Amino acid sequence: MPLFLPSVTPNAPTPELNARTIIVTGPTAGLGLETCRQLMKLGCETLVLACRDVSKGLQVSERLLSETTGKQSQNQRPPSVKVMRLDLADFGSVQSFASRVKSEVPVVDTLILNAGVGFVGDLQFTTDGHEITFQTNYLSNVLLVLELLPHMYKSSRESGITGRITWLGSRSADKSRLGLKILLGESSIFAYMNSPTQYSVKDRYADTKLLCQAFIYMLAERLALPGLPLIDNASEVDDDSSNLFSVCDEDPPASVIINMVCPGLVETNFCYKHLHLWARLFVLLLLFLAARSVEEGGWIIVYAAAVAGDNSHGQFLLDKDIKPKPASLESADGKQFQHLVWKETMMEMRKLRNCTGF
Repeated sequence: MPLFLPSVTPNAPTPELNARTIIVTGPTAGLGLETCRQLMKLGCETLVLACRDVSKGLQVSERLLSETTGKQSQNQRPPSVKVMRLDLADFGSVQSFASRVKSEVPVVDTLILNAGVGFVGDLQFTTDGHEITFQTNYLSNVLLVLELLPHMYKSSRESGITGRITWLGSRSADKSRLGLKILLGESSIFAYMNSPTQYSVKDRYADTKLLCQAFIYMLAERLALPGLPLIDNASEVDDDSSNLFSVCDEDPPASVIINMVCPGLVETNFCYKHLHLWARLFVLLLLFLAARSVEEGGWIIVYAAAVAGDNSHGQFLLDKDIKPKPASLESADGKQFQHLVWKETMMEMRKLRNCTGF
């Protein structure tokens, strides 16, 4: 058991996933691969592997199928695995992936946003003009969520199954001082995140995870579960996002739970693969002393994506427990920062897609 993290237990043999179609981003290694493996063992009917390297995705598909062949119950159909290309460093790739999903995958029950980058080292920009960690960890995931949400609502309405979006977050967001820097300075969030002079290898990952967390809180307020009202106060939401997803009020009702989960420090190369040797040695020592196994990390992700109840909607799960909103986002300044995150992010998204209703 890790020295600094509480113990976790495997998920029960059921949640019932026999009729579920699940998309996992970043599925070819580490936590993504382990999450796919556990979903297959739990009876997931269709698994979509969203990966940058299709050839590697096809190898993983064969591996997953070989591991589960012959292990299903008599009444369980063989699982289906589909590989699709998705590069989060390219908005065009995100939109192409979403279009393909909507045309080729009639029902999407669950979306697990696992893909991201850790500490990438030297400053890099994408072809879309954004710092690569900012776009990969945050902006492209937002775009993917907005592209697929209507399709997931349609799926929920037709199947009667509550949809789920689980986004991997990080405890490190608590250490980010991004909100304070933005509120005290005159820079916009986007200008700060894309400024070469503001780039910091040690801070950037935590900063992007804080943005993800702030966006989740704002988005969840605008997504109604059955019986929960939508926000309809335009002064609260800063823009025309009132009455978001009126489809929730249709009969039969549709619902999508969206949450964020941190599996803690896990024994993968995610944290150190781009670091210099001295930093890599330090991280390897930390992993040896304090990290969870990949299997334990997978238990936590699957719990958030398939087991956690309606009360996890709009929440951050630390391990398997709901964590209160941090003071950095709950305070008056924190709420102001969240509104800035929403406003600037949606301005960027409107350049890429029709955000009417958001």
